[in-house]
Amino acid sequence: MFWSLHLPDGHTPDRAVAATLDHLDLARTVVAAHGEGLYPARTAGEVADARNRGRVAVLFGPATAAALGDSLGVLRSLYTLGLRVLSLTGVSWAGPAGLTRFGEETVREMNRLGMIADLSYASAPTIRRVLTLSKAPVLFSRSAACALRPHPANLPDDLLAEVARTRSLCMVPLAAEQSGPAVRDVADQLDHIRAIAGPECVGLSGTYDTGGAYPRELADPSCYPRLIAELLRRGWEESEVALLTWGNVQRVLRGPRSPRTRSSSAGPRPRRPSGNWTAEGLSAAWDAWTGRTPVPRAPWALAHRGPAGWGRMGRCAGSAD
Repeated sequence: MFWSLHLPDGHTPDRAVAATLDHLDLARTVVAAHGEGLYPARTAGEVADARNRGRVAVLFGPATAAALGDSLGVLRSLYTLGLRVLSLTGVSWAGPAGLTRFGEETVREMNRLGMIADLSYASAPTIRRVLTLSKAPVLFSRSAACALRPHPANLPDDLLAEVARTRSLCMVPLAAEQSGPAVRDVADQLDHIRAIAGPECVGLSGTYDTGGAYPRELADPSCYPRLIAELLRRGWEESEVALLTWGNVQRVLRGPRSPRTRSSSAGPRPRRPSGNWTAEGLSAAWDAWTGRTPVPRAPWALAHRGPAGWGRMGRCAGSAD
């Protein structure tokens, strides 16, 4: 679970550092107070450890870029305190024109530390420059396909192709305004992104902290089996669903890019015949993916949660003025 540390609308830039530290302190306190169910994680290994213990891993972030106060020293301090994802939006050094020199230094330092860049809501020039510069995969923590549903955070197909090239990760939000009002609409989004970026570059984002409308029958993570059943009916391989719900986030958390796997570059994938998959029948499929009894919520607990919303919407990334 990514714990969003974004600041609410109306915060003043001179208070961004202190406000983010307050949010981070609160998040750490809540996690520590609920150690029987939550587990603070900083690495892919610790996320796997939490899952094996039957607890929900909590990764702190994304936080807004304004939290740095234009200081790499603050970036390093936030990393030491546990921040693992930073949104590169809402600041002069990662704006409509792209990255400034300080912005490029920030990306390099994030790579060195192991902090993930979140590019949802970033401008197209910023996205392209970060994807070129970063030596690690980046995250689009709440972005769907603009071709299916225009939205400020959704990505056009040319940027989805760049996501594939850099082995980054586009996480489709369960938000009606971005992905559509029904389970089939979310499945359409996942199909589209998988077709362009590949099954290694698509994930799910609950975004249950926003207060917005959710697709019907996807009101919380317990409803994920309905979506998974729809994907299996459409011919998704069980291994692809395992990547969607677990493996792809783990790969991004591990850091530096590795060559694309043979299965993603050797032409069309063989399709498993469609079957009458149901939500109730998914437990057997999960056993096949993991070889053990599933821990409730663990594979699908990738929802964003936090004390604040996501900020103001802009234009669709990559769209014309």
